[in-house]
Amino acid sequence: MSNPVKNRAGNAHYLKSLAADMPVVRSLGYRLALRSLASSFRDSWFGFAWLFIQPFTTSILWILLREYKILEVNVSMADYPAFVLSGTLCWQAFCDGLL
Repeated sequence: MSNPVKNRAGNAHYLKSLAADMPVVRSLGYRLALRSLASSFRDSWFGFAWLFIQPFTTSILWILLREYKILEVNVSMADYPAFVLSGTLCWQAFCDGLL
């Protein structure tokens, strides 16, 4: 069996090295994401626009369902459209990441 005290010291060193590498990794991840988007939609402007059209239309649908009381949402927020849009954008990014 290994010594848990020794493992904690090794983990702390590992976490410090991860934190030191974050600026480089963040920059690299950003460039790779942009490159992936550019290559995916190189020949089609509609494909790139679809990234934004789909969450906006979904958000509008949710807002209209609440506005016309078809769907009862018990949220007392003044910024409900912003709440729906941010949630839909996050959900869409997650779903696109799975594909």
